Amino acid sequence: KSANIKNFHENSDWLHPGYLLIGKARHYLRDYDNAISTFKYINTKAEDEPTRNRALIELMRTYIQQDDFKSAKAAMEAIRKRQLEKSEKRDFFLMRGHLFREQNDMIETAKSLGSAIKIMPHGEEKARVHFILGQIYQQLDRTALAYANFKKVLKNNPSYELSFYAKLYSAQVSELSD
Repeated sequence: KSANIKNFHENSDWLHPGYLLIGKARHYLRDYDNAISTFKYINTKAEDEPTRNRALIELMRTYIQQDDFKSAKAAMEAIRKRQLEKSEKRDFFLMRGHLFREQNDMIETAKSLGSAIKIMPHGEEKARVHFILGQIYQQLDRTALAYANFKKVLKNNPSYELSFYAKLYSAQVSELSD
């Protein structure tokens, strides 16, 4: 349906967001070359900044999926130079964390996820990011930070399963003398 926008409404404001959906669909279908070309097209042709920023974030995701970290970092630098809205910043920091996690740089991953948490609203997604941060800090042997993040999971209305595992992991990182 997104492809039909151009056929029926060539001057529509929804043309480039429709192409963004097409690019995401191509990414999920693992048609990475066409997804990359779609996101690059949006970045060069779209007039509105939010659509261009979203296309660059999705381009970064596609490069990470292909293990092309050099191109992903180039996209990251292009995004960093732009003015982003709050939701775009959140998505950028999460994607940046994903890039560093794929490269096994846990310290930079923790920094990126910490930046994302600061601008995320209260809820399930924030609880999940706190849980991931707790696991990263546990892996880095920073038990106090891991414990704090596992406790913050419980404050963000997690699902039952996430709540259970947060309690379990917080018990693992707490010391018996405490």
